[in-house]
Amino acid sequence: MVWPAQTDESLYIPTMSYESPFQAFHSKLVRLRSVGTCLREKDLQRWRSVRRKIIGGKELSDEDLRWFDGGVEEARGNEGTAALSLYKPSSYGAYPITIMNLGPLFWVNDLECGDCQIYFASRSEAEDWARWNWDYLTTDDDDDSLWENE
Repeated sequence: MVWPAQTDESLYIPTMSYESPFQAFHSKLVRLRSVGTCLREKDLQRWRSVRRKIIGGKELSDEDLRWFDGGVEEARGNEGTAALSLYKPSSYGAYPITIMNLGPLFWVNDLECGDCQIYFASRSEAEDWARWNWDYLTTDDDDDSLWENE
């Protein structure tokens, strides 16, 4: 987004359009049964219209993007599964950091912050990001060598 220059005499307020966090994944997410089920239950006609637009490569309105993303969020909450569990040692024991996925969509979930709101196209990309973000991650919470690094 580009912010216009401000002057002493006036303040410009930019108009913001909705940016979908899932836009890069729409063409694959639209084909998932879990997403379709969530959205069909809300509004069958709208689901058919939005699905046709996405499959046809047409641009969605901000309203349709928000509606579709709401269905993805619902499916993500209901159907997202753990693809990989990592652990970070802490003074309270092993701290779990989980790579979650819903079809082609991967994200990192940790107890402190919840979902990171950054989405990845593969488990390895999500794992690389998690390892970059947190030191000393392991897939085995019983690895005693980790506790020496604190």
